Amino acid sequence: MTTPENSALPLALSQQPLTRVRVSDGVAQRLFLALLALALVCLLAPVLYNGSTLLFSAVLLALVFSRNRCTDARETPALPENTRTQLLAFLALQSAIVIAAWRFAGELSALSQGGTLLAALAVSFKLLPLFPTLALFPKDRWLGLARHYRGELIAAAIVLFTFFPERQLQLIWPYYSQVLGKLVWLLSLPFLPDAIYLAEVNPLIIGPKLIVHIVFECSGIEGLTLFDVLFGMVALHSWNRLNKRRLLLAYGIGVAAILLGNVLRILLIVVLGNLYWPTIGESSFHIHAGWVFFALVFVVFLRFTYGWMHERESPPSS
Repeated sequence: MTTPENSALPLALSQQPLTRVRVSDGVAQRLFLALLALALVCLLAPVLYNGSTLLFSAVLLALVFSRNRCTDARETPALPENTRTQLLAFLALQSAIVIAAWRFAGELSALSQGGTLLAALAVSFKLLPLFPTLALFPKDRWLGLARHYRGELIAAAIVLFTFFPERQLQLIWPYYSQVLGKLVWLLSLPFLPDAIYLAEVNPLIIGPKLIVHIVFECSGIEGLTLFDVLFGMVALHSWNRLNKRRLLLAYGIGVAAILLGNVLRILLIVVLGNLYWPTIGESSFHIHAGWVFFALVFVVFLRFTYGWMHERESPPSS
């Protein structure tokens, strides 16, 4: 009479743990395969190396794995096993990209130098190894997966296009340098009414005791790089507890805070250098102090936004 209970117990034990430990539906495995292939492509064709593409793939994999690890298996889209056709298509596409990179390596290397728009277009060729990843997923599931992992894809895309933004800043530097230089000069006039501004590609602010030359390294790129790394670490650590829309908005606020903080940093150099410390620009002190300054800006930013970025529980309905 106890046979039904005894036969049902092994079945329950065999199914329930599988539900608990099934933290991936195949998406993470495919992304891991794509990351390994991307690293191999960069080794075989160094002209295709781009730290942002590798970081994009690694961040997307980490976020998807983190989400699936904390999500009920029933809420995760199920995917069939990769077929031989899908794997062959993926390998064929990556191989074609590597062969094309070998063929045009010289031209791509020459065009990608500098901060021109043509160089940026040449560098965009390095994004091609990302696209064969689509071959690992069924075509009829692309849209559904994109909707399901929308937050993870947006976060990884931000990493791809904004982390380590040296080339982007180089493209806009001839215009941004004028905005930056003139803003610093205008803010310095209450303290240095005789200061002179020279609108060059790298602007000059001439004071009575110190001439400040605003070069590309003064653009705030160090602060943006530091902010990207620290903000990314916070996002990865707390991904499943963060409000994704507020996280995106906070990133924009943080970038603006870093750029405004950079204006304040240069302003302090101009004012303090002309009023009290004429040798401030003769050593690397202002460079090292810049890292400390940007770190403090990030700490203040995080103090006011970290709690706000977390999900708010809705009040219970009466």
